[in-house]
Amino acid sequence: MGSDQNAVTLRALLSPTSIAIVGASEDETSLSGRPLQILFQHRYCGRVYPVNPRHDTIGGLRAYSTIGEVPEPVDLAVVAVRAALVPDRKSTRLNSSHANIS
Repeated sequence: MGSDQNAVTLRALLSPTSIAIVGASEDETSLSGRPLQILFQHRYCGRVYPVNPRHDTIGGLRAYSTIGEVPEPVDLAVVAVRAALVPDRKSTRLNSSHANIS
């Protein structure tokens, strides 16, 4: 990987333009609800994709049933679900170069 590619990869991790939150929750006090609340609190300007099959919307945003339904590749995926539910990158279109497993 060349230095230009390293810079692009690092930029996507540290300053993502799109974020998927797998396991997103409306409960701002839960581990799975905090990422969205923090993004709103800090006025994140990029695109946010909550992923949770039990909700149509979360925090006023459309919620997606699976990461595969997210309409674009994301720069960062925050995975906030129990270990048994963590997507397998080989069998699921995770669409992200970077994942933060909570």
